Amino acid sequence: MLNFDFDRTVKYMTEYQQFHQTCIYENDDILIYRFYNPAPDGGREAILWSSQKK
Repeated sequence: MLNFDFDRTVKYMTEYQQFHQTCIYENDDILIYRFYNPAPDGGREAILWSSQKK
């Protein structure tokens, strides 16, 4: 995770269209989603996102 860029990930989450958003796990406490965003170079960026329900 040395090359992880949080600001870049947030930009993908807020400014680009999300494709194939799927909930891959859910219980009483958390949700885990995966989706793809188009990258500026024409590729796709895969995002794995988790959030607490409470």
